[in-house]
Amino acid sequence: MTETRVVNLSFFRNYFVVTNLRTVLAVAGGIGALMFCAPTYAGTLAEFEARCLTPMVEVRESDLGGLERIWHRAAWESWVPAEGDWELRRALPGAVVQYCSIIGDYTHRESAAWAEAAVASGNYEVIDSEPLTLHSTFLREPVIEVEFDLLVPSVTVIETNLES
Repeated sequence: MTETRVVNLSFFRNYFVVTNLRTVLAVAGGIGALMFCAPTYAGTLAEFEARCLTPMVEVRESDLGGLERIWHRAAWESWVPAEGDWELRRALPGAVVQYCSIIGDYTHRESAAWAEAAVASGNYEVIDSEPLTLHSTFLREPVIEVEFDLLVPSVTVIETNLES
C-alpha cells in the first residue's frame, strides 16, 4: 500500500495575463500552491520538483544549492551533491533549448503516481506514454514538458517552443 500525506506541490501555480494598451505582461500569480493528498516523493522525484521543475515554472535558474559542478559538455553542465546517488544536468545558460534533468533511480510506480497527481490537478496533460511525457496546461509561455525516462533513468523538464 502506498503511504500518503498532504504535500505542498509548489510547482502548481496560477498564471495570469494582464493586458495593457501597449504591452501584454505575463504575471506569475501567487494565489497559493495547490494542496492535495498525493504519494510521498523522496529521492529523485523530490529533487526534481525542488531543483528543476519549480524553478522552471517560476522562470528562474535551477537550484544548485549544496551541489558541486563535476563537468560539462558543449551543451550541458552536471552537478552532484556531496553525498547522494543522483546528478542534476542542465543546459548551459543562454542555450536555445533550456532543460533540467535529475538522473537517478525511481520506479515506474513512482512516475505513474506523480503523473496521475499532476494530471488530476488540471495543470498537466499526458501527451505520450513511452516515454511518459506531460505538457503543462496552465498559462505559461512557452509550454513546459516533463519527461520520465526509465532507461537512463532520469526525469527532465524542458521549455518547448509551443504556446499555451
